[in-house]
Amino acid sequence: MAAFCSLKNFCEYETSKVVRFQSVSYGSLKWTFHMVVFLYVCYVLVTDKRYQKKDSVISSVHTKVKGVVQTDSRIWDTAEYTIPMQVNSFFVITNIIMTENQFQSVCPEYPIAKAVCSSDASCEKGHMNPQSNGT
Repeated sequence: MAAFCSLKNFCEYETSKVVRFQSVSYGSLKWTFHMVVFLYVCYVLVTDKRYQKKDSVISSVHTKVKGVVQTDSRIWDTAEYTIPMQVNSFFVITNIIMTENQFQSVCPEYPIAKAVCSSDASCEKGHMNPQSNGT
């Protein structure tokens, strides 16, 4: 019985009856309402430009530089040619002053007796000295 009821409801349809009133006052009221809505939409879109609502910009841009650079006989790392980020600033390196006799090596450069080494062989693997800044 339940299958028959659902099949019966499936084959039904409803329609509405359209009734036309011929009245000058109701027709004028309908078209006046339509014109008011149309003119308001035109005013908002064209004159007032409310679709272009403006808001303050809240954003930030962060640029990262990656890779190495080779100039003459020197290789530059990212840490050597970038400057830490500052508020409302942009920095491009155009000139650099070289400080001779400063170089990076494979052993710690901290000037204490335990940290001085002449080759990789003098550095102990897995050993850390709290007074050094290297391996």
